[in-house]
Amino acid sequence: MLSEEQAAAVGFFFPANLTHQHQLLSIHPSKHPLPFSADHQQKESVSAQLHTSSSSLTAARITKRQCAVHGCTRVSAEACGLCKGCCGIRGQGCTTRSHRTGPPTKVQANSFVPARPSAASLSPLSIPTPATQTESTSFTTISSSVTKAVPHLFREDMNPVWEKEWNDREQAVRERREAAELKHKNEQAMARQVVIQVWRQDGFAPIMIRHQNILTYPTLNIAQSEALMMKIGTNSGAAFEIWNPRTRSWSLEDVNHSMNLKGQPQLLIRFMGVRHCLGFEHLIGEISERPPALTVDTRKHYLGTNDDDDDERNVREARRAVASTWLDSSSQSSITSHSSPVSSSSSPFPSSPIASEVSSSNTYELEMFGTTKFSQSNSPITNSPMLIPDYDLLWAQGYVHVPNASSWPSEMYARDMAWGLTKLKESRKNLEQRFRSVFPGVPFVKATFYRQLDAFFGSTVREMDHCRALTRSAGGLWMDWRASSSGWKQVAERKKKCSDRK
Repeated sequence: MLSEEQAAAVGFFFPANLTHQHQLLSIHPSKHPLPFSADHQQKESVSAQLHTSSSSLTAARITKRQCAVHGCTRVSAEACGLCKGCCGIRGQGCTTRSHRTGPPTKVQANSFVPARPSAASLSPLSIPTPATQTESTSFTTISSSVTKAVPHLFREDMNPVWEKEWNDREQAVRERREAAELKHKNEQAMARQVVIQVWRQDGFAPIMIRHQNILTYPTLNIAQSEALMMKIGTNSGAAFEIWNPRTRSWSLEDVNHSMNLKGQPQLLIRFMGVRHCLGFEHLIGEISERPPALTVDTRKHYLGTNDDDDDERNVREARRAVASTWLDSSSQSSITSHSSPVSSSSSPFPSSPIASEVSSSNTYELEMFGTTKFSQSNSPITNSPMLIPDYDLLWAQGYVHVPNASSWPSEMYARDMAWGLTKLKESRKNLEQRFRSVFPGVPFVKATFYRQLDAFFGSTVREMDHCRALTRSAGGLWMDWRASSSGWKQVAERKKKCSDRK
């Protein structure tokens, strides 16, 4: 039989003597280890594995740097403390090489303070649990410590006297700023204005209307402003006459008519049927406010008749005699009055009785009206009078009646010259071409044309209206009207001054 010591040496224990076993282990623990069961060994291996994994996780947490922005789990840079995405959102530059998107800039101290979101903005799953309360408390403590590092602004109550002076200065600055803005608006309104003179009734003074702050300046359409139409007393479907300062004539226009006000501070309007406009000559500058100065004629005068007047009178009589021969003796007695569909009651060229010549050089004008000078049929000649066409109808075709192209404008009628010059005054482009179309067959001489133009438009409005109203007769020649006009006198004086200078 083995003794206890021999049995212990071979790893055998007696179950009844446990006390002795413990004594042996206490005496020789290394020589006599306790035998472990299979379950005990499995538990020891699992605990060892858990200890190893926790040690590795702790080491990873120690080595891994997390971004300082709350809620961001990305790795941060060592020098920046933020990840690349959060550092780029901050937009203040970074000295970290991997975070650079541009030239490096100096990072200011405490330039970024992470702010903890409110509990209301967090989702229910992101609310910290009691198990993570310690971690959130520590982060809040860190955030509050960082926030306290920001410098605060301290306020001190101002002296009441200084405060009143400060408020007064601020009020004065605001008032000056508002006054400057109002001044700018008023200047714009004055720069975009037009004065409208309206004659509603014949023989009455005009009504002045000052229309300011025209948004479409320098263009204007009266129909686009209801307030302006009410002041004038018209509507969008009506029509009136507008004074054209360039052609110095009235033109019939609709209310819904766009016009250009550039260089035209006043707009003269008269209603349909108004002919006598009180104060019209004064508004267009034909009546001077100062009385004419008295002049003394120091030239020598001889008794008897004036030779110059006699010569001029003889020339006029000769022209009338020549003009009377242009008409056929049979046609002079059969001249009848024809109304022109082109002219109307508002036209500056009123229709007049016709007393025009019928010449072989202008048979194309008669063919336009369906008449010829000589009858080519074999039917016997009747005693019915030949109707002379109204040459005002030629204006609708864009030209006037020219009796003799070679002697222009000596044999022209005043009303035809008035219409032709007004037509050419409307535009300055292609003057020579337009002159030949208005006066067919007449050679263009620049000096001669401008003398006639200055004589007509240099006259008064009454003289121009009289010229337009003359008939095609011996008393309606252009040369006779021109000799008595004030515009021709100005042309003669200007020509004399030029000759004296030479």
